[in-house]
Amino acid sequence: EDREYLVKEGTFTKELIGRIQLVSKFSMFSDDEKKEVAKRLVSLASKRLKKFLDSKGKVLSDAEIGTYADEALSYYSEATGARGMKTYIDTTITSKILGIVKS
Repeated sequence: EDREYLVKEGTFTKELIGRIQLVSKFSMFSDDEKKEVAKRLVSLASKRLKKFLDSKGKVLSDAEIGTYADEALSYYSEATGARGMKTYIDTTITSKILGIVKS
């Protein structure tokens, strides 16, 4: 059981584990899963810009979303997950999208 493993390994004390209702074990994302998360985050960013993009007659293609997702992948961290990627997409990628449309 995961609880016993965590206590045995000394990750958490038995008292703390006893207070937690559910213990879940997560596996690391594969490269394909990381890419899918990045694509979803870029798609969400473009949806937030939908009104602006529509007013300019612009829609991001799947290829553009893939390119931006590839760029954001280097900001994924095993320690913090997709947080760095999301921040990069919400700031830098969003600015790039806006810059493309404005020009």
